[in-house]
Amino acid sequence: MEAANNHAPEHSIAQIERHGDDSVQYLRIRTQDYDADVDVAVKPGMISLYFNSISAMSFSFQGGRYVHTMQPRSLMIIYEPQHPSTFVVKVPAKEELIAIRITVEALHRLLHSDLHELRFLRSENIDKRFHSERAQSSGVEQTMYQIATRHCPSGLERVFALSKTYELLFHAFRVDADVALNHCPFLADEVNMERIRNAKQILHDELRNPPGIKELARRIHMNETHLKSGFKRIYGCTIHRWVVEQRMGSAYHLLESGTHNVNEVAEAVGYQNVSQFITAFKRRYGITPGKLTQTFREVLGV
Repeated sequence: MEAANNHAPEHSIAQIERHGDDSVQYLRIRTQDYDADVDVAVKPGMISLYFNSISAMSFSFQGGRYVHTMQPRSLMIIYEPQHPSTFVVKVPAKEELIAIRITVEALHRLLHSDLHELRFLRSENIDKRFHSERAQSSGVEQTMYQIATRHCPSGLERVFALSKTYELLFHAFRVDADVALNHCPFLADEVNMERIRNAKQILHDELRNPPGIKELARRIHMNETHLKSGFKRIYGCTIHRWVVEQRMGSAYHLLESGTHNVNEVAEAVGYQNVSQFITAFKRRYGITPGKLTQTFREVLGV
């Protein structure tokens, strides 16, 4: 939860735009003619990423006993696994700060190509607090510029915000790919690792009609219990959740293309019941597939 905290006139309150859910959150904090102090509270276990622009910003922890100055055009990552994190950010006048929060499980789902083991989330570090700051990459700077300058059509604010969230996450963790390990710290057995990877590939290739747990375990020669627990530890979610996420992603892109109606998309991603597809899609993106298609057509003028 964030709130503006003023030491200047009343109109120095920061404008805070929020989107997302319990697993992935996007916040855009903007000031006008005055500096603003913004109180920040983050739940334990959330990974927080902060992106600023051309001005330095101060982060005040423990009631001001510790102050960290975030340098201009930087990316700062804070991970507090055990306790809620509370601090105050001083945002200069006519500036903005982008904050992204994501659970460890959601991050694992996003980085499903096995380049997911970030250094601060290795088994020996998972219960330790983490803080780092580095200069923004060119990809981050470009996305930040688009957020600041691009006008978002009415009705697409949430879609725009979430798309920029994933762009920033991509660019933020792309540099970690070179040092990431391609195995999960919880699975030291390379044979079992390969079996889990094969299971994911089977699900990917047969997404429209994926095998059940029993059949999948049989095909990769693994115990069902080990398959379910191993898959969740590597990819951060259950097999069912992974399948749903992949289906929803494919459905979104098909709808975005404008060449398929809702019934066709539902069938293409493996839903025989259109109502179930619509419910799952709205739960994932906060908008029905029909409304999303209509919005895209209005924006494109077709």
